[in-house]
Amino acid sequence: SETSKFDIVCRNKDDVTTQKSMVVRVARASLFLDDNAANVMVDLNAEVKVSWQSENTKCEAKRGANVISMTSPGKVTADNNFTVDLICEYGVNAQRSVQINPPTADLKVNGGNGPVTIDYQTKVTLSWTSKNATTCSLTPGGSVALNNASYPTPNLTATTDYRLSCSGPGGAVNDTVRVNVRPPPCGGKSYGGYCWYFAAVGQSCNEACGGAANYNSAGSLGFAGAQG
Repeated sequence: SETSKFDIVCRNKDDVTTQKSMVVRVARASLFLDDNAANVMVDLNAEVKVSWQSENTKCEAKRGANVISMTSPGKVTADNNFTVDLICEYGVNAQRSVQINPPTADLKVNGGNGPVTIDYQTKVTLSWTSKNATTCSLTPGGSVALNNASYPTPNLTATTDYRLSCSGPGGAVNDTVRVNVRPPPCGGKSYGGYCWYFAAVGQSCNEACGGAANYNSAGSLGFAGAQG
């Protein structure tokens, strides 16, 4: 029980008795995070309520070496994963952990999930949101902001996969969209799925087609023409 009473009776040789009483109170403490007596998972930078109940002891809540509060309740910002220690008199302690929820990332192309198909040498607009992340990067592209409402790409000449990768205390996540790019328009004559260019007398394939988009000199035939 929380309180126990002990009676001590002593008797001397003359048969005289002396009685003393001692009351022992048991120290107890319980730690709560957001009113839960358990570990919690929260969003990044959320405010966590730290409270406790104690009997027959004084306590303080700490995060590492830093005191959160010496009276219940207190508050702490969840900017990373950490533990809360309740340190009380008489060796009565309790501990709970705060874990950040896994990050999320949502990448859009022209306002949708993709894929999209565009003409040769045109661009798209990417946008994205993230949550519970501390860093994000775009491939191709490099390090980017955690959220962006409008990110125009360069003019594209080939089908491209864009990948948004974000990480935070709760882990890592990525999202991908595909941009399909149509072949360039034929500047010569279309026939049989190929674009043909007519050369002057004595002109080589490379001379006749070298300036054409997607010209494949390795696949050229013995007469002037461009593959693709």
